[in-house]
Amino acid sequence: DSFRYQICNNSGECQQTTAVIKVHAVNDAPIARDDADTLIEDSWMYLEVMSNDSDDMDSVPFEIESLEIVQMPGQGQLEMEGGNIIYRPGSNYFGNDYFRYVICDESLCDTAIARIHIKAVNDAPRVRNDRYETFTNLLLIMDVSENDDDSLDLALPDFSSLSTTGLQQPQHGFIYLDQEVNLIVYVPDDDFTGIDSFQYRLCDFGPEPILCDTAMVMINVVSEGSNRLVTQKERIVLAPDRYSSPSKGSFSSFEILSRVLPGLEKHYPATKIDLQTTSGPSGNRKNFPAPNK
Repeated sequence: DSFRYQICNNSGECQQTTAVIKVHAVNDAPIARDDADTLIEDSWMYLEVMSNDSDDMDSVPFEIESLEIVQMPGQGQLEMEGGNIIYRPGSNYFGNDYFRYVICDESLCDTAIARIHIKAVNDAPRVRNDRYETFTNLLLIMDVSENDDDSLDLALPDFSSLSTTGLQQPQHGFIYLDQEVNLIVYVPDDDFTGIDSFQYRLCDFGPEPILCDTAMVMINVVSEGSNRLVTQKERIVLAPDRYSSPSKGSFSSFEILSRVLPGLEKHYPATKIDLQTTSGPSGNRKNFPAPNK
């Protein structure tokens, strides 16, 4: 910078001159500002974290090489590529993540936080094949989706559609889909023994796109006299109804009200009523076969 001044003696003689001031630069600390970005699940993006940072027009600005990650993200990975940072979230992760970085100009530094929001996307349900066994002329009630899952969509609606339409149907029986409870009833042909199979489809409707998966159900129909054990694990047993009489009183009567699934009326002999006391003398159990229809 400069300015002019003059000096004068007692006789009034003056002389002007210029004073020049040189201001030497000193280094200023850079300013790192926090960042916020958004991407979708199972994708990646460039993060230009230094685009909003500044060094106050220093004559010796900070260099790209001065950027350093001081705290890694908890749910993803970072890669340096030129002046950008590549962020990749963990597989199927959605939610929030962040990391800290520092920029330096010589010995002066500043730190900022980069926050990332990962939006959830729909994942296809994972449908697994099923194996069941039943006896000749005995219907089978199956919860085929019991071993399937949509666990990747923890913050999204679970799959909501179970279907057998347009898929392979059983060759030695028929199936009925009870959509109220998502159970499939298989009825083998009269006196059939052997292997039968069919397919089902499970779909996840939300959010778009709709994603589905298909699985195969294998059913081994064995005769009553085959001495083959159909285990409790391989068959679906409906939870029992319970009746409690008053503490002072006696059991009098009860009535079972149940709807009959279409096409299954002739299979009433497969039904039984099993009663057992939960208190009092042990072994007080009685089976009541359903009447033949």
